[in-house]
Amino acid sequence: MAKLKDRRRESRVPYRAMADISFGAKKFKSHETRDISITGTYIEGLNGPKKGEQCAINLVLLGEASELLLKMTGEAVRVEDQGVAIEFMDVPRDCFYHLKNIAYVASVNPDDIICENYKKPRQRKIVLTDDFDSSLGDFGDDDFDDDDE
Repeated sequence: MAKLKDRRRESRVPYRAMADISFGAKKFKSHETRDISITGTYIEGLNGPKKGEQCAINLVLLGEASELLLKMTGEAVRVEDQGVAIEFMDVPRDCFYHLKNIAYVASVNPDDIICENYKKPRQRKIVLTDDFDSSLGDFGDDDFDDDDE
């Protein structure tokens, strides 16, 4: 089988974080990321969303002595049996800087965080915002299904 050409514009780095995702009324709690970039992430074990669906995503970054919550919106751009690739859409400015730092620190070659393809035009630009728009859903403690089905 021929290997698919990597069409990513930015380098992805292996990174494990927990994600709570809301596709409208359908909410998924505590799914793990496989990798992350400054423009998206791959969520493992997530089944149900369709390509093109928009979501609210909360990424929980757990460190040895700290915890950080990144609130963004995104879109399912690839749906597979193993999980879903999410492209970030509305990213608060401080979240963008955290994503950039993660990509830099976790990268094997930090100078290559942005791929050669970076100068190619994107279909849409990431919108950096100063406030988070929770119009795609908000999270409360009782909002999640226990079985994620």
